[in-house]
Amino acid sequence: MTELMLTDFGTALGRTGERFNVRRREQPNAEFAAEDVEHILVAGKGMSLSADAIAFAVERGVPVTLLSFSGEPYARIAGGTELNDAALRREQLFATRDARGTEIVRAVLNGKLRNQAATLRYFTKSRKESAPDLYNQLQDTADGLVAHATALEAFEGMALDGCRTDLMVLEAQAAREYWQAVALILPPDLDFPGRVRRGALDPVNASLNYGYGILYSHIWAAAARARLDPYTGFLHTLHEGKPTLVFDLIEEFRPWMVDRVLFADFIKQWKPDMDDDGYITQAARKDVARRILEHGDKRYLYRGKHLRADDILLEQVRAIARFLRDGTPIKVYVAPW
Repeated sequence: MTELMLTDFGTALGRTGERFNVRRREQPNAEFAAEDVEHILVAGKGMSLSADAIAFAVERGVPVTLLSFSGEPYARIAGGTELNDAALRREQLFATRDARGTEIVRAVLNGKLRNQAATLRYFTKSRKESAPDLYNQLQDTADGLVAHATALEAFEGMALDGCRTDLMVLEAQAAREYWQAVALILPPDLDFPGRVRRGALDPVNASLNYGYGILYSHIWAAAARARLDPYTGFLHTLHEGKPTLVFDLIEEFRPWMVDRVLFADFIKQWKPDMDDDGYITQAARKDVARRILEHGDKRYLYRGKHLRADDILLEQVRAIARFLRDGTPIKVYVAPW
């Protein structure tokens, strides 16, 4: 399956028979069979999508996501069948106030913290001999993140309304520890200022934010395929017009589907160019997108099978839907390091 990403000014997406066609300036036209396209990403401005192409995407169940220059998704086009499981949506809403919501948050944060620890271990395993002090410091931080994950057990059985704040405090403390350790991994010439979300002007955070935007679109698509309501979250409370479930679910996947990919490139001396407005350039956005999409096709061992990273993401989201339907326990996935 192909993730069709449009990035160049003047690009036009249309339909020819049972295929999508892409026309780019000064480049040959390209065509893609509908059955080979799982998602269309439109990243940037100055591009056009024909009504026929949009209708065709909806008909074939291919979501279309529009990204800003910073990588933030601001619109999504999809068919009306995504939210057709009323019983599941009802259980999802009820769970925002009872112990099931707490269990979902515990699973998401458990996955996030253990994958953050695995990411740190991934980048420290080669430093045991060359930089033993740094190795020990990063291993200690990874151990601390696992300890935070273990501390989540204390919230088992509690109603979410009664413990949401404490869960967010635990997550925030772990995040500080993780990003302080990341600063020790990255090359000093990147001048990493610590984690900056909106309005980042440094190359590390700007690249991460763009990568998270692409991941965010994948999470939204997975939630829709699992028939979950993207606007009903658990850790992130209900907020009109905000896909708070997507905000929740992305946390488990940031460390191994974006952080690990981009940190490896930074360590290899890759540094994205920045434009005069503080965004990474179009060429850099293409680089980030290519790296994230390629990683999505990488296979990992998952429950005895070798699955693409994007398929593991989908299975983890579906596990939450199964939990809401029949109480099937949610198993955490930790990427190997």
